[in-house]
Amino acid sequence: MKEKHHRRRPWLACLLILLLLAGTAGGTYTLYREAVNAAEDYYRSRYLTFDFSNEGYDYSETTAKLRNSGGSFYNLAAYLLSEDTSEKDLAKRLREDIKEYKDEELVLIEINLMNYNDRALSDNALMQTETILKTWGEKGYGIILRFLYDWSGNAAATEPQEPALVKTHMDQVAPIVNANAEYIYTLQGIFVGDYAEMHGGHYTDNESMCALAAHLDSVIDPDIFLSVRTPAQRRMILGSDEVMPENNTLAQRLGLFNDGMLGSGDDLGTYGDTDRSQATAPGDQWLRDQELDYQDALCRFVPNGGEVVIDNPLNDLDQAVTTLSTMHVSYLNCMYQEEVIDKWRENTVHTTDVWDGTKGYDYIDAHLGARYRCSGTAAGSFDFWSEDAATLELTFTNTGFSDFYEPLALTVTVVPDKRATAVTQTECESDELETITNKETCTVSLPLKLRDYADGAYRIYISCVRAESETSIEFASNLPQSEFGYEVASFSIDRTPTTIPPAEELLERYLSHRRSSKNSLAK
Repeated sequence: MKEKHHRRRPWLACLLILLLLAGTAGGTYTLYREAVNAAEDYYRSRYLTFDFSNEGYDYSETTAKLRNSGGSFYNLAAYLLSEDTSEKDLAKRLREDIKEYKDEELVLIEINLMNYNDRALSDNALMQTETILKTWGEKGYGIILRFLYDWSGNAAATEPQEPALVKTHMDQVAPIVNANAEYIYTLQGIFVGDYAEMHGGHYTDNESMCALAAHLDSVIDPDIFLSVRTPAQRRMILGSDEVMPENNTLAQRLGLFNDGMLGSGDDLGTYGDTDRSQATAPGDQWLRDQELDYQDALCRFVPNGGEVVIDNPLNDLDQAVTTLSTMHVSYLNCMYQEEVIDKWRENTVHTTDVWDGTKGYDYIDAHLGARYRCSGTAAGSFDFWSEDAATLELTFTNTGFSDFYEPLALTVTVVPDKRATAVTQTECESDELETITNKETCTVSLPLKLRDYADGAYRIYISCVRAESETSIEFASNLPQSEFGYEVASFSIDRTPTTIPPAEELLERYLSHRRSSKNSLAK
């Protein structure tokens, strides 16, 4: 028993040495009291109770429509550049279009260049382009942009006869596009093909598409996303079947637009019948399920959207929601195709959450883009003897089909209870937070430096901005809000001990601390 008792209290050996060094009974007692007093002082200096609470906080999701740009249904506004168009006529047209499309936050702007298919764009044409983009952007719309030469499905009749002129037009509009980059969500296509959808016309062979895509990439601001019509075209242009081939800057911003979405088993030619394992070139069109897997991996990083077409079982509500979430769709045409849109308006979703019974169109509208919220909090245990900080854990959920496609900067603010001045603000980023979708979660951990706080009660708030655009994110949350953000938890600090532990425990802790300190200094 004595041997076991000795192993449990190694501090006794240290204390015995101290007592032997004292030499006398009086000295021994004095040394013992000094050691106990030092241990008590150490205890009082270290004592701190940390009481964390997340009770009473509602971490559930709200069904409210969020005021976040970055995903929604969109309208289409089409403009034909012409020498006959006056500034007055264009201004009137823009006022009418903006008034008609006031309910959506995204707009697909098509700018038709067919009147200049044999020459460079005039100053007047460039002025019209600038006016169109600036007017829509300054009204708060995100712009999906498409330049084209054809609205009739016969691009061969209206495209330039030389690819050099297409590149010239790209060069001419690029400064205007780049100057309005803050408004532009994505630029679709490479100007050519029927409806600029990269099929038909003179320049949709592989060599021409690669050359035009490379040229567009070279003149358009790298912060603007580009999009091509099919996954196979993207792989062909990049020369790789990898989602993000290494050292390829174009890959990092090249997304997709699908104007045959859910229209048939191959999305009207978007997919093919080649098993990926049997593909001989990156531009081969894979089987539908494999192409959906490709988009699942890709479109957490770049946008994907377009039009749903042709009423059929693939776009029945339940199946549509599943596929749209797999594709991480962030934008859809609300005007096309009417039969499918009406089907979604007439049917309701059946879920196990707050969305049960919601009209399909409203459900899809709410889930295009990102829908983040704080879905839980926790704090690790705190040992005041040896620790100075506790770990705060914040769990985030994104129920949207996609994300914001840019880094997120999270700020955690601690505010004293019943006061309006923040004590600390901590900023952090998480790569995982940026890419979760479809009810996926991630946990962000950060230290709460408890010894920096005075005794009292505190509230924890969070806020988040999109780091590149510096726009605030509205969470899909029922949590209370203030000027500091969303209140997610609370805690209290108290440094007044109610009792003093027995001398034996104090000495054991104190001597253990002394040994740890010496070992740290030795290192």
